[in-house]
Amino acid sequence: MKNSVNSGNAQENVNVNEVQTSNVEQTNSKEMSNELKQARKEVATSKVMKAQIMEKTGNGYTINETNRKFGLVKENRPIKKTDVNGFLQIIQNGKYDETQSIVTVEATELIAEYNLVDLESNPITAQEAKDYLIVLDGQHRIIAFAKINAIRKQENQIVIPNVHIKKELKNVREYLADINMVGHNWSTSDKVCVSAIATNNQLLAKTNELIKEGFNASTAITICTGKRMKPAQLKKMITKGDTSLLPNETTTLAKAGKFLTIIMGITDMTVKMASKRYFINGFNSFATARTEDEAFEALGNLTIDDFTSVKEDVDFVEKLKAASQKTA
Repeated sequence: MKNSVNSGNAQENVNVNEVQTSNVEQTNSKEMSNELKQARKEVATSKVMKAQIMEKTGNGYTINETNRKFGLVKENRPIKKTDVNGFLQIIQNGKYDETQSIVTVEATELIAEYNLVDLESNPITAQEAKDYLIVLDGQHRIIAFAKINAIRKQENQIVIPNVHIKKELKNVREYLADINMVGHNWSTSDKVCVSAIATNNQLLAKTNELIKEGFNASTAITICTGKRMKPAQLKKMITKGDTSLLPNETTTLAKAGKFLTIIMGITDMTVKMASKRYFINGFNSFATARTEDEAFEALGNLTIDDFTSVKEDVDFVEKLKAASQKTA
């Protein structure tokens, strides 16, 4: 009888422990879920973070922990929110692979020749440069670390592991093009960005700028170059720096700028709306059939209502024809 009672108490203790453990796990899981949600909403800022700097020696590497701010090269590939969120979850779950290196350069080495920005895309000044490491490879991870550290108390901050500082890097654009060529699952946006880096061409730079603002990649290409580009053509520009297929930079940029100024100046126009390819394709067709001056004049006579019903290039050509007749 006594043994039976003891057995029952033991079982009760086991059950209580299981319940307590389950409650702790549920609480921790809920806290982690709330932290992840909060971090996703957080705006990454270039606040000082602890980082493990890997320094190469004759016998391998030494690790020095230091406090630094991080920034970016404006010309680098666009930041993808989905990639940042993916790294956020991995980091927060304690599953981040610390063997992955983050490659940086001292901002003081780049400030004279490149457009450097902090994690909020604000320009870094020459006076501020000494405080920054510029991330060349690992920008999505840096932003994820910044987001999660921003909502944590000082004692719970994550130290960024495996940070390398490259010395005397002569050509950052070429380096970025080389490391980005490793990937095979590139979007058109990525290819345009790396093409802009590799060639330093102003038309491609403007295209990349529009993509970062939210324009569809194929539409941005057509606006800035006057034509569509095949993947093979983009690859040729990336690998060989061949921009011979592109039109004159000065005149084409002026045309693109005028088109964007007029269309984005229309009341209630949005980037999402302007990004539809029907408008630039229809505009180019109309300009070819008439003149660019007539096309721009007609474009300036349109209202937002003229854009909402367009489904094909020819629809927009008809809108421009009607607007042109009103002017006449």
